[in-house]
Amino acid sequence: MNGFKVSIPVAHVFDVDPRTGFMAPHPPIARLPEIWEPWEELLSAAIDVKVQIGDKVGLTEEEAETSRVWRNMVRQVRLAPYFFG
Repeated sequence: MNGFKVSIPVAHVFDVDPRTGFMAPHPPIARLPEIWEPWEELLSAAIDVKVQIGDKVGLTEEEAETSRVWRNMVRQVRLAPYFFG
């Protein structure tokens, strides 16, 4: 910006950071806290095996089976204990 200081007079109204604009002022966390690790592992597995949506046009039988296996793993993961006291 050629060294000019830009001021947004209503930045606070729109929750706009003066340094980063609409982006968060700090980068997001890389992973969730330890209690959520099973879900983080599932996400990593989904990315690794390239899980596909079930109604994808042209879904191969191999992709469908890979996705079914992953979804069954998701169904078996326990929710975080503090949800149920």
